[in-house]
Amino acid sequence: FPFAGITICHCIVVVAFQTIAAHLVPYATDIGIPSKASAAAMGLMGGSSIPGRIIGGHLSGRISWQRILAFSHVGMGLFMLLLLFLQGPWMLYCFVLFYGLFHGSRVSAYLGILGDFFGMGSLGELIGITMAAGIFTGAFAPYLAGFLFDVSGSYFLVFTTILVFLLASGVFAGVLQKPVKA
Repeated sequence: FPFAGITICHCIVVVAFQTIAAHLVPYATDIGIPSKASAAAMGLMGGSSIPGRIIGGHLSGRISWQRILAFSHVGMGLFMLLLLFLQGPWMLYCFVLFYGLFHGSRVSAYLGILGDFFGMGSLGELIGITMAAGIFTGAFAPYLAGFLFDVSGSYFLVFTTILVFLLASGVFAGVLQKPVKA
């Protein structure tokens, strides 16, 4: 069950990221943020994930891959609140900066927990399976988010759902049990 749990957590993050990547700029411009500022924010989110990866890897030696993973998911979820109340470019930049940092730390933790829980012997295969599952589920996320927006006329339900799923996956990642070797 730990492998399925890690895979589910990874899928949730990929769904969140793909939805944000596809809908952040339209959302921000709809509420009056200039398109140049909105597009620049997407680049900042990717750029801020780089130090997040380094920080997450560094901290893992002090606390654990599992705690970094849980903390990252919760952090991404909490910063989704900024999107719900977005009121200007400064809030958008704050969101992408911190969401990117937490997303980046999650990347190193996700890879680290797979190695920690299951060893290095089949790490490549495990990464391949979880990545494939994430890409498959993430491919549908922007379309579903667009449908929800079209039906409701708002991104509130989309971003609230992502927030709840990220927080739940953070709690779930925190309580995963390392497999016992037989």
